[in-house]
Amino acid sequence: MKDTLNFDWLYIVKSKDQNLCLISWDTRMGGSMIEYATMALFKDSNNQLKSRLLIDSTDKHLSNSYMHYDTIYTVNQKDEIFYLAQGFGQGSSSLPWQEIKALEIKNNKLIDLRIFPDYSPDIFGDFTPGFQNKLFVEFDLHKFGDNDKVPEIRLQDKGKTILVPLPTHEEGFSGKYQRLIFKDGNYHVKQYK
Repeated sequence: MKDTLNFDWLYIVKSKDQNLCLISWDTRMGGSMIEYATMALFKDSNNQLKSRLLIDSTDKHLSNSYMHYDTIYTVNQKDEIFYLAQGFGQGSSSLPWQEIKALEIKNNKLIDLRIFPDYSPDIFGDFTPGFQNKLFVEFDLHKFGDNDKVPEIRLQDKGKTILVPLPTHEEGFSGKYQRLIFKDGNYHVKQYK
């Protein structure tokens, strides 16, 4: 297959304040799991343009983001601004992925902001609440009916409230959402809807 640029697989999105731009593309190195790469362009405090390749921070073996980002929400919190990038990908043709990634421009660098609750087990298998830089949801389309739609992560109140669709243990949709509220510098689980 000839190497061509297919603009249907190129995603460019910028923040409302024009300080962050994400460019995602299909690397053509995946099979049914499309391998997206994402380059972040951002302005530092001197208005100089810088770049950084985004990677999946939860897996040391992955060299790319595996997500294409189509929206950046600019969230103002007191005197600070951070960004929530909404991305989509797929583990296979029947496993759609969704992600909200938190980023901040600080000290002239683009950093992953750890503001989402993380209830992953530690190396001893204990569940210790902590924080991570992204929300991730995966569904299995085999668990959906022909006319069912995959629910999306939704942001409300200028990004200060996030509704996360909850999958079942079999990765179907439970019909419930987990509500996360931004308070005291982090998102916290508020209630189920």
